[in-house]
Amino acid sequence: MILLTIALAFSLTPRFVTEAAETPSAKPKTIHLGLVSNKPRERIEEHLDLINYIASKLGPHMKGKVVVASDPEQMAKLIQEKEVDLYLESAYPTFLINEQTGAKLLLRRWKEGVAEYRTLLLTKSDSGIARLRDLLGKIIALEDPGSTSGYFLPKAFLIKRGFKLVEKSSFLDPVSSQEIGYVFSHGSEKTIINWVLLRKVAAGALNSSDFDKLGEKRKRELSILAETETLPRHLLSVRKDLDSALTQRLKDVLLTMHQDEAGQKALKKADKTSKFDLLPDGEEMVYQKIRELFRVVTQSKP
Repeated sequence: MILLTIALAFSLTPRFVTEAAETPSAKPKTIHLGLVSNKPRERIEEHLDLINYIASKLGPHMKGKVVVASDPEQMAKLIQEKEVDLYLESAYPTFLINEQTGAKLLLRRWKEGVAEYRTLLLTKSDSGIARLRDLLGKIIALEDPGSTSGYFLPKAFLIKRGFKLVEKSSFLDPVSSQEIGYVFSHGSEKTIINWVLLRKVAAGALNSSDFDKLGEKRKRELSILAETETLPRHLLSVRKDLDSALTQRLKDVLLTMHQDEAGQKALKKADKTSKFDLLPDGEEMVYQKIRELFRVVTQSKP
């Protein structure tokens, strides 16, 4: 039986956790998996088998727990309070959390079977917009301010090319001829595509993985204006003071779990993960790339 416990955390924001039922005589130790989401019950259901599999491989009396935070700030607080041992996130939130907590990158996650992705800036095929400069004085759609592919990558890409980006509250807000305005779809890729096709926005940002899933008819209705550089699709980090022997064992379990049937099932249920692997260029190279993009984005702010 799965018990769902709801507690209050940072700023009285709800934090959701779930774990396997305890056996009174076992005195189990717990490994805590952290996720950031505004859909806690869905994320818990998806990832409970994953952390339970990991726990079963770490020791006979280990148990797994899923902890869902509402935002990166809350996740950082939970890590500092040792209520999260390892967590999964995309590159931009991972950078923010690890800069604050000292958590360490451990592995790359192949989420939905994808190791790396990039952002595509899309416009309607017959919009008359053929180059980035055609976006000046117009509004584009981004996903949300915490998204790697839906905000961080496209904003850094445009700023590096000399464009000034200004957030707008609606499609009707005035936009200077010297700037590109942007509005948020609040987490919906489908909304971005609809806005583009309905000409509510001049262009929209969509990650390459989501674009690849579109049907051929839909792809023909869209034109790719530009493509950003790539980043790892998803990352797994551990808190800095997690026992080194446990960290190494955790790493070994994750690197090999795609090789047995139970591990494959747990991975597939967790956002169609196909496997975990080592960071191709190492932790510091990943951070160096993200840090440079972060500098570009933050230095552009008024």
